[in-house]
Amino acid sequence: MTLVVAKSSFFRLSETDMDSSDHEARLKALHGQCQEKEKIVAKLRRTLKKHAGSKKQEFKAQEAAVQKQIEALDEMIEKAKEQLEFIENNKVSFTVVDLKNIFI
Repeated sequence: MTLVVAKSSFFRLSETDMDSSDHEARLKALHGQCQEKEKIVAKLRRTLKKHAGSKKQEFKAQEAAVQKQIEALDEMIEKAKEQLEFIENNKVSFTVVDLKNIFI
């Protein structure tokens, strides 16, 4: 009987060792998964920063294009004002002559 107790005790130690080993392996696997997820998150953050920077550049380019349009429109307005001023200053005044009075 002592021999059976020794075997039973031996198996209990082995089961405990196996449980501990199993838990350690699972914990190690979870840590590995955690590290992989952290790498993915870091990569995604870098990618988002890149895209945010390109959006800023896109907005700056659009702003510059609109500013050029405004400047072109300002030039057109100035030219139109100059033309109107020229027309106003160089108007030829015509008077209507009553032809009946001339031939009398």
